[in-house]
This record gives sequence, structure tokens and C-alpha cells, in this order.
Amino acid sequence: MAYPGETIRLSALGVTDLNLNPITSPTAEQLVIVDNNGNIVSTQTSLVNDGSGNFHYDFTLPSTAPYGTWKFRFTITNGSYVKVMESTFTVFQLS
Repeated sequence: MAYPGETIRLSALGVTDLNLNPITSPTAEQLVIVDNNGNIVSTQTSLVNDGSGNFHYDFTLPSTAPYGTWKFRFTITNGSYVKVMESTFTVFQLS
């Protein structure tokens, strides 16, 4: 749950390779945030990496953020292996 203008933490936890080893030093990382209308709002390529397979990014929603369900997608690349993790969050109207 989030509100326009609020900062939220988007996370990808427990990112592992095919052998279930944590990806600690990816060769590339990306986060794409898409609003409820399908518009790409933000693309980030510099994420916080805690060194144990957990990644996050603190995103501040625009004050004009449309209400509804937004999507975000982490893509973590380790050599030729690519791990994609997707999720959603809901932006609510301030009352």
C-alpha cells in the first residue's frame, strides 16, 4: 500500500542462481517500475545490494501518481544467467 508522494522500498529477496547460490556480484541489474496505465515510470540500473542475494531500491512516487495497481520487475544478470522477479503494489488515493 502506498500513497502519492510517499517513498516505498521495492525489494528482490533471495536472488539465487541455478544451483541456489545467492547472486552476490551480478554482472548487471535493473529495476523497471510501471504504473497502472502501463507507462514505464522509472528504470534503475544501480540498486542497493546487501551482498547476500538481496536487492532493493527506494522509490518516491510522484505526487501525481495515478491510483491503482503498479508493477515492478527486477532483472538480475549473473554471466549468462538471468533472474527476473516481478511483483505489484497498490497506490491509494489520499482522503
